[in-house]
Amino acid sequence: MGDEGTFTKSADIIVRCGAFAATASAVGQTDKFVQDVEAYICDETRYDWVTNYGTLGAKTKLILKEVGACICAMYAISVSLSEFTGRNGETLMDFLHYRALKGMDVLRETASRKFIGGE
Repeated sequence: MGDEGTFTKSADIIVRCGAFAATASAVGQTDKFVQDVEAYICDETRYDWVTNYGTLGAKTKLILKEVGACICAMYAISVSLSEFTGRNGETLMDFLHYRALKGMDVLRETASRKFIGGE
């Protein structure tokens, strides 16, 4: 499994997959989503984080990693939600969704972007 993204790496996605980590890693699901998710983040926040990645501060890079990994993990989990017992998969998806939304809010805000060194 290679690392296709600029700020979203396979290892970070696998960690966020929880109980699904072994299956996601073995099948190589994560690399299928990385570039799409990074493009989505740039589009939603109206800022090209990929092109400007080298100029970003450390805090901004951590937020991008969190958001990208959470969204990719949601994709990977949704491919094989049947691997989970009961509502474990849905609970994990809810948590990842919450973390991704909060991170996107921070990235979206111009004032926050300036504060964390994104511009």
